[in-house]
Amino acid sequence: MNGRFWRFAAALLPICFLSAQQRTPQAPQQPNLRKFPQPSPEEMRKAAELRQQIREQAIAANQLAGHIQSLDDARKLVDMVGGDYSQGLAHKWGTRSMRELVARAEFASAAEGALIPEQRVADAWNDYLEKVGAPQEYHVSAEEIHTLRDMKYVSSQVLWARGSQSVWTVPNIYAVGADGKAANGCRAVEVLSVLWQLRSQPQILESIRELVRKGERWSDMVKNPSKPPAPGTAKGYLTARVAPPNPVQQAAYRYVDEHGARALNHAIEGLLKDLFVG
Repeated sequence: MNGRFWRFAAALLPICFLSAQQRTPQAPQQPNLRKFPQPSPEEMRKAAELRQQIREQAIAANQLAGHIQSLDDARKLVDMVGGDYSQGLAHKWGTRSMRELVARAEFASAAEGALIPEQRVADAWNDYLEKVGAPQEYHVSAEEIHTLRDMKYVSSQVLWARGSQSVWTVPNIYAVGADGKAANGCRAVEVLSVLWQLRSQPQILESIRELVRKGERWSDMVKNPSKPPAPGTAKGYLTARVAPPNPVQQAAYRYVDEHGARALNHAIEGLLKDLFVG
């Protein structure tokens, strides 16, 4: 389970995917003989400061996400993490009205218990894919949404406990049931994270469907995911991959070519309204 866990966990983090041009079949792989200069002490200091800043921002977001008590709290959380989770969504994401829409849904789901049904998430995503002409194989079911959420929540707990604290590993954005596992419904900010996964890394569905087929859940296989490792046993993991072609993004590009960027923006705004209104 350990090897498979880290392979899947890496797929959930955007830092682990490095986009590159596909190598042509005729071009043999050449050894990289270039020598990269060592960073200067000043560059190393700035890098360390940036890592610390990212960590502090993530900890603040996690604390706030765990104590949403007012609409203002929800607005602050959306401002802190919503921009990252909504990468590639509506171009008008930065408008006050769009963020307010998500913030109100976040307050309702986090503080008032009005969780967003997983079937609604699946239906809204499938409708969007249908509109932009994405392949049918990337449509999802409510069960697949739940299994993805379960995987993301467990992996965020494990990575957070091991010191990988960033906006992408914040565990408190998830709706959690009395059993300590992903609830049968979502928080609004959590939905943004799920949408990012489905849009940017649709290949994760292969792993999700394998789990569904076997009737497995990460929360049943990984015990005490939030327990920090024993001193001296924690390890860092970084996976660099050539990003495969993304059929969901390719469909969106074709839609823009055929209908214009405004039409795609309208389609994504419709997706968000389907999720967060009503």
